[in-house]
Amino acid sequence: MTVMVSAGEAILRSLKSNGVDALFINPGSDFAPIIEAYAKTGGADLPEAIAAAHENVVVTMAHGYFLATGKMAAAAVHVNVGLANAVMGLLNARSDDVPIFMISGRNPLTEGGRMGSRHTPIQYGQEMFDQTGIVREAVKWDYELRYAENAADLVSRGCSVAMTEPRGAVYMSLPREPLCEETVLPGAPSQVAPAASHPDPQA
Repeated sequence: MTVMVSAGEAILRSLKSNGVDALFINPGSDFAPIIEAYAKTGGADLPEAIAAAHENVVVTMAHGYFLATGKMAAAAVHVNVGLANAVMGLLNARSDDVPIFMISGRNPLTEGGRMGSRHTPIQYGQEMFDQTGIVREAVKWDYELRYAENAADLVSRGCSVAMTEPRGAVYMSLPREPLCEETVLPGAPSQVAPAASHPDPQA
């Protein structure tokens, strides 16, 4: 039987299956499907969600988590100013070659007619021509989700890029409409980072 989940839940499940056990988060109104996924599952088979009161703290905790455990964490922040507040943490991660799967909301793409469309005046004030431009200099890879069915594969791709040497942060922006749409429950990761190479001691 085919099990359908929101793209938000698919992203979380794909993060977990790609070895991401922690999600440091300062959420906004654009993350309803992600919050609903935790409410629905009780957090089972999802990264542990750890909330913080500021976006720079969220990214810094993900940075420290990798230094302490050797495992990549995810960090999630609100659209627009939330991502701007995360920049310093991403620049620090870049200077240390620390992998972080960075996620932010993205202003709705549509005026109406879809789940997640614009519904408040603030969403016009939050619109940016190139939100990703805020962090592009600090990340190895960036992508904007457009179709729910691509969500899990994009997470696998991002995790693979982040964990490939030299390691570093990657960024995925999540417009509300595709984040709300349903897709098939993801299975095993579609990509994995290559294993680190070592010299042959017998050579």
